[in-house]
Amino acid sequence: HQTRLGQGKPTFRYQGLRIVIEVVVAVIKGAVKDLESESLKVQSQAATYFDSPDFEEQCKRHAIDCDGIKEKVSRIYKEGGVRKQKLIKELVREVSEYD
Repeated sequence: HQTRLGQGKPTFRYQGLRIVIEVVVAVIKGAVKDLESESLKVQSQAATYFDSPDFEEQCKRHAIDCDGIKEKVSRIYKEGGVRKQKLIKELVREVSEYD
């Protein structure tokens, strides 16, 4: 059951894509927040995710600025304390805008 664009309810296909984008954004936000973890292992796993082909593929598929996020993650990884927390909050907010 699909309707024409701009008429009635969104199509099932559109709704499915929205759910996928929401999941991708949630994964990226979770990885950004993991950069703040007390566990160095969790931080390292998050950093590895941002360098993975999966991350790049998901970004390309959903028109998310992969390079911009990677640049900010690199900056976050080098910071500490309050500055790091501020950069993480800013990036989480920015990634949320894709949702």
